[in-house]
Amino acid sequence: TKYEKRLLEIYRELNKRGLPKSSFYNTICSDIKTRQNQINSLKSGVDVVLVLGSKSSANTANLFSLAKKVCAKSFLVSEPDELPEGEIARAKEVVLATGASTPDAFLNSVEKRIKNLYKRGERDGRRQGAEQLRKCRTEGF
Repeated sequence: TKYEKRLLEIYRELNKRGLPKSSFYNTICSDIKTRQNQINSLKSGVDVVLVLGSKSSANTANLFSLAKKVCAKSFLVSEPDELPEGEIARAKEVVLATGASTPDAFLNSVEKRIKNLYKRGERDGRRQGAEQLRKCRTEGF
């Protein structure tokens, strides 16, 4: 996905130079396009964006790059211990976005941890953790 536009430019240039009959297929999956569009459509009211996935994934890195343009407090999280609990504790709205190969179990464990932060804050008499949690997945927000 990272080099999609550049590859298309190269393909067009090769066609101009007489490349034999060929086809160019944009193979980015619709799930990823949906997630990218969801990230791009975020409003300024979002306090924190957590992009969950491997730091070596081009797809996840692209989502993270898009998220940083929309929300200054965007974090790439590969392990549960990397959650920015302090930022989450101060946030009213947190968005979770995942790379294509991020396991649902990881997403679910992060979601549970964030909800537990909020419950713990309520028990202690102070608001802590996101009041609203949205997941950026194929099914939408």
